[in-house]
Amino acid sequence: MIMAKTRASKALGLAPAVPVLPIDTSDGLALDAGDARRAGEALSARYCFAEPFPHLVVDNFLPESVARLALDHFPREALRSDRV
Repeated sequence: MIMAKTRASKALGLAPAVPVLPIDTSDGLALDAGDARRAGEALSARYCFAEPFPHLVVDNFLPESVARLALDHFPREALRSDRV
């Protein structure tokens, strides 16, 4: 079963949220393919039947350490190849 607490739970001071994707950061970044598949399968119906179009909002999708690592390596300045 996949558990993800909402931002409201965090704001209320409840237990820390459990990341949806259990990524092991002890030796680089490791994600078990079976765990990833189960996470996707558990959320697929919510995505497919969302209104007014298929979409999904997932709080705590990544462990905080992985999200911070991505943010730390995100370009701070626009690149010439960026298009809007």
